[in-house]
Amino acid sequence: MTRPEEEKIYSRIAIDSMVNDSVTDFDLYVKGPNGLLLYGAAGYKWHKKELVDLKALGYRYFYHRNSETSQVFMYYSLNRLPRIDQELPPPQRIKAIEHIGADYTKCLYHSDFLTPSAIDRSISLAQAAVNCLSEDRSVIHNMKDLSRHDEYTYFHGIRVSLYAIAIANNLGINDTEAKIALASGALLHDIGKKCISKTILEKPTQLSHEERNALREHPRIGFNLVKDTKIGYIGREIILHHHEKPNGSGYPDGLDRNSILPEAQIVSLADSFDALTSTRFHEVRRSKFDALSLIKHQVIEKLIPWEIYRALVNSIAP
Repeated sequence: MTRPEEEKIYSRIAIDSMVNDSVTDFDLYVKGPNGLLLYGAAGYKWHKKELVDLKALGYRYFYHRNSETSQVFMYYSLNRLPRIDQELPPPQRIKAIEHIGADYTKCLYHSDFLTPSAIDRSISLAQAAVNCLSEDRSVIHNMKDLSRHDEYTYFHGIRVSLYAIAIANNLGINDTEAKIALASGALLHDIGKKCISKTILEKPTQLSHEERNALREHPRIGFNLVKDTKIGYIGREIILHHHEKPNGSGYPDGLDRNSILPEAQIVSLADSFDALTSTRFHEVRRSKFDALSLIKHQVIEKLIPWEIYRALVNSIAP
């Protein structure tokens, strides 16, 4: 039995529930003769043989601090996600990437804590997306049509990531690591919205001035969530500056065209295009042709660089 004072601080999880070849972002303890003993510190990688050996020694449970319950929730949420089968043909694989990416985003939105393993999974998804579109650029046409507004929040990040990779390919960017950095930043570009009230995100009518200002905080919130993680400089800049405009009218910093990274401009366009062609809480889905026509007016007004717009058009052309 655990001591009464320990029961107030720790909770148990079954060793049987641990996943082979997984990493825990929290400390795990076992019960010793005089109380709980630290067995695996945060960052420990678990293997099936070790878990089987522990059970053979009579251990049935690990214990974790109640203060790390959010990290435990994230561990199980992430490890329920299937791995992407790299043997699938690209048309089927991109659909798997899209659905797993949506489920991944759902994990992030439903957890209070962004763990190192969650960041690792974002980079893994980005790599899978880059590889898939490198094998067959045409599979960008296999993405599903989002006709239900309740799908948009979770599918949006991975779809923006895929569009951003397609644009990069058409711009002649061949460096795989550069595209993975772009894709991972695109996948997490709206992560700050997990801290914005749902009443604002899902409001069917026009936002008030105060609500609009609150929503415009999401790039900075997202940047703060990832600034101490494996997401590199490019990814952090994408998250912070994907709403900036070349004429200085964007947010949160009002940067001009000389200060906005090209990667952030790519994601900004991919973000707008996916938003326009998806059904959202307050918007009807437009056709790709109508969306491109609307965006072209922004190009004319110098709000979007012409070469990036042309790359988008080329990437989705039949």
